[in-house]
Amino acid sequence: MINVPFTPMILGIILGPKIENNLRVGLTKTGGNWMSFANRPISISYIILIFLVFFRGNIVKLVKKLF
Repeated sequence: MINVPFTPMILGIILGPKIENNLRVGLTKTGGNWMSFANRPISISYIILIFLVFFRGNIVKLVKKLF
């Protein structure tokens, strides 16, 4: 069996299709323009935060290597 926590897996199963549908609707309304999701400062902040969370291991390794 895979070693995945139960709660995030259930949230992904329940919310995944809804998020995918809303992303599809948003992209359809904007003509496929991804930049429409980053037109406000709070949106840009969330995008940067998500990027840092996903790549924190690589960022830490890079910083340690540089300094």
